[in-house]
Amino acid sequence: MSENTTHESPAYEKRGYLNHEFRLFHLRGQMDTPVAYHYHDFHKVLILLNGEADYIVEGRSYHLRPLDIVLVGAHCLHKPVVPYGSRYERIILYLSPECLDAFSCADCALDLCFQLAREQQSDVLRLGSLTMTPLLEALSRLENAYQAGGTNDNGTDNANFESLGGSSYGSGLLLRLLFLEFMVHLDRAASENHREYVPTSPSGEKILELMRYLSEHPEGDHTIDQLATRFYMSKYHMMRLFRQETGYTITEYLTEKRLQNANELLRRGTPVTEACYQSGFRNYAAFLRAYKKKYRDTPHNLSRLNYKENFTI
Repeated sequence: MSENTTHESPAYEKRGYLNHEFRLFHLRGQMDTPVAYHYHDFHKVLILLNGEADYIVEGRSYHLRPLDIVLVGAHCLHKPVVPYGSRYERIILYLSPECLDAFSCADCALDLCFQLAREQQSDVLRLGSLTMTPLLEALSRLENAYQAGGTNDNGTDNANFESLGGSSYGSGLLLRLLFLEFMVHLDRAASENHREYVPTSPSGEKILELMRYLSEHPEGDHTIDQLATRFYMSKYHMMRLFRQETGYTITEYLTEKRLQNANELLRRGTPVTEACYQSGFRNYAAFLRAYKKKYRDTPHNLSRLNYKENFTI
């Protein structure tokens, strides 16, 4: 892919670490510095409690109201945009995809809310009071139990519900039950009639379509000319508008998506060479350079680890 990248942008940043089955944060205060686009290896739920903020997920921009729920799937690029000095109170949950899979059953997929967000092409859920009330009550019970256990949450240990729940009899089991209760309420709310998926800002619709296409087909042999033809845009206008809307070039965005896919394949035990080509890279040496630059390690190290969390039910 040929594209002018004279003013090279920094790589998208991976933020936050999840060594537990989930983490919960209740954050208050002002945002003094802008937040750059970043992503996580896990799902994220943000509930705005007070304040004013916009939220951008994969180029889709939303103006949030209090009690709006932002659903950010794993590997989705996102950032908040908060006016300087404005109050910004929110609850954030980090959710392990493996944990949600482990606790799901045939008729109850715990990641349903994220599936529906993708289908609706909207990352923000706005609920009526009848639906929101039981969800907030479940969240309050979960937060109280999480804080009562002291969380043991220093981001380094490989903790589970038992260590998060504290030392009281059955506290780990109780925390697990409250977590599942909250997720069931959230998934019910996402699928019921008394809810609204907030539409994205109408600006940049062509760029949103382009981002969605690249995100869903990163392994394709894309060129700037082919993309411009597919989306009925002049290639120079497309490149300029993409950078204006996202802060990154098309090449950088596509490389990021391919690296994320490759990293996920490696975590599942896929051999390095296969992960390289399955994720869309055409040149093995270029893949190794890009991977090492982004992750500051070689893909062979992750492949040897063959990492897989063991979430017991």
